[in-house]
Amino acid sequence: MELTKIINQDGLFVKATGTAEAIGLGSKETQVDKGENEEIGKYAVNNGVVSFISPDQNRWVGIYTERAIEALQKAGYEQGNIYVPHSNDAGAGIRRLMARN
Repeated sequence: MELTKIINQDGLFVKATGTAEAIGLGSKETQVDKGENEEIGKYAVNNGVVSFISPDQNRWVGIYTERAIEALQKAGYEQGNIYVPHSNDAGAGIRRLMARN
């Protein structure tokens, strides 16, 4: 599968690798790790958050919109079963990350 670079000029996604996330409200924070080699080119959605694994194995996240999914599909990404960081804290983490962008 050949992937084209995601052009993020519209601020659809932010890099999640290396960020801290809480799995559930009030939970201890853990660091978001890179994806596995076999996850490259995959995306998934959970609780209104979309995530994908880029060719350098970084995890990226964004708020689920049709535009975000269309950008991923146009770049050659396929829906798969991957972990979606910042999707299990009632939206606190994704809002914080997207505000930085």
